[in-house]
Amino acid sequence: MNLLNRISNHQTKSISFAALILSVFTFLSFVFGLLRDRLLTSGFGAGNELDVYYTAFRIPDFIAMVLITGAIGVAVIPIFARNLVLGREKAFSYLSNLLNIALVGLIAICFILFIFTPQLMS
Repeated sequence: MNLLNRISNHQTKSISFAALILSVFTFLSFVFGLLRDRLLTSGFGAGNELDVYYTAFRIPDFIAMVLITGAIGVAVIPIFARNLVLGREKAFSYLSNLLNIALVGLIAICFILFIFTPQLMS
């Protein structure tokens, strides 16, 4: 329970602890993904339905893996740590700007994909 209190109360200031949490949850994500795949395979068996699911899931899964495990681990955490040394407000301003840009970008991508859905499906 002490670990949960430290996380929820924001008492941890260690970047290495944040990286450890990110690594643990990334690993858990892979484990749950494997469990999901095993359950789907046992439920549907090898067939067209499962092939369609895997085909539709491949692109969003790849994008999430690259953005979450790649970008956060390689780019965001070191820059956030450097800005945190310069000042807490500067660090969180950087993080806020980054999240706002990501949100606008993802909304734009979703809008473009929505417009071109008929062409993508044919």
